[in-house]
Amino acid sequence: MKLSRFMAILILVAILGTSVLACAQPSAPAAPAKTPPAASTPAAATSVTPIQTSTPTPEPAKTATPESATAAPVGTVRSEERTFSFTTVDFLGANSTSPRGINVGGDIVGQYVDASNISHGFALSKGKFSTIDFPGDLRSTIATAISPTGDIVGQYQLKSEPANMTHGYLLTKKGEWKPVDYPAGGPLMTGPFRILPDGTIIGCVHTDPLPGGMHGFSMGTQGLSLFDQPSSMHMGATPDGKTFVGYYTATNTTGGYGTGAITRGYVLDKGRFIPFDAPNSKLTQAMDVNSARVVAGLYTDLAGKIHGFMVEARNSVVADWQFTTIDYPGATLTRVFGIDDGGNIVGIYIDAAGKTHGFLANPSTKS
Repeated sequence: MKLSRFMAILILVAILGTSVLACAQPSAPAAPAKTPPAASTPAAATSVTPIQTSTPTPEPAKTATPESATAAPVGTVRSEERTFSFTTVDFLGANSTSPRGINVGGDIVGQYVDASNISHGFALSKGKFSTIDFPGDLRSTIATAISPTGDIVGQYQLKSEPANMTHGYLLTKKGEWKPVDYPAGGPLMTGPFRILPDGTIIGCVHTDPLPGGMHGFSMGTQGLSLFDQPSSMHMGATPDGKTFVGYYTATNTTGGYGTGAITRGYVLDKGRFIPFDAPNSKLTQAMDVNSARVVAGLYTDLAGKIHGFMVEARNSVVADWQFTTIDYPGATLTRVFGIDDGGNIVGIYIDAAGKTHGFLANPSTKS
C-alpha cells in the first residue's frame, strides 16, 4: 500500500470524528481533549530529539552486558530447548524503561519515564536513543511499534483532557505526525499497537465506556474493521495481515467482567477465533506474532507471578502447542511485548530493588 493512500484514510478519520482511543495495556498511561495537529501538519523538528548519539549501547553500560539463561518450557511436551542471551535496555537517567516493539531491522521502540515521572516514547536504532513526544501540552507519549521502513505508531495523552483519554498517532519516517482516532461520536479511546509492512495499523478502540465496548481493530486501505469479540484487543499480526493475536476478557458466570472473569489470549487466523491459555495460568495475554506464527506474550501463574512466553501456533489444536516460559535472570517479574521474524524479543523485567528495566533477548536453539 502506498503511504499516501493510507494518509488519506487517516485524514478522513480525523474529519469524521475527533473522539479518541485508549485501551488498557500493561504498564502504560492514558489521556484526552486538546485537538492534535491536523493530519497534514508536519512534526516539529525538535519533537524527536536524539540523545547519547556518541554512545553505542544503552545506559548504564554495566547493565547492557548480555546474560545467558535457559527458558523453561511450561507445556507438558517439548522437543527443543530455547536459550536466550539477554541484554538490558535502559534509557539514560530514566526511572523506568519499557520496550514495546521491534522490527526486522532490529530497531526498538517503547516508553520511558523520566525523573519527573513524565512518560515519553523512545526509538533505539543502531545503539542511539531518540525521544518521541507528540506535539502539544502532553500528559504522556508511548511508542508501541515500528514498521520495517521506520514508521512508528503509538499513543498520547493531553493535559487538557481527562486522564483516561488516549489518542493514537502515526509518526512517519519523514517526521510527519498523523492522528489515528476512531471515527465515532463521543469521548472514546483508540490504542494503536502495531503497524504492518503495508501500513495497516492494528490495536483496540472503545465503542462505549463499558468493558464490553472494547474491540480489536484493523485500519488500512480497506478502511476500519472492528473485531466483534467484546472486550478484545488486537496486539499483533503476521506481516501479511492474515493472522492476528491479542487478548480478551471472558465474562464470568453472570455475564459480567467482575470477579470470575478471565483474561485469555487468542489467535484470529483468517477469521477463525482460537482462544488459549498458557498452562497453569490464571491470565494470558498474546502480545505479538511473527511471520512463522511464533506468538509472544505474558501470563500470570497460579501463584501470581508474571512471566513471558513464546509458543508456535502453527495449527488450531491448542493442546499440541509447546509453550516456553521466558524469565529474565534474577527478575521478580518478566513481560514480553514484541517479537521479530528472527525470534528476537523485547519486554521488561523488574529487578530485586523494584526498578523496571527493558530487555532484548536473542534466541539460540538446541535440538
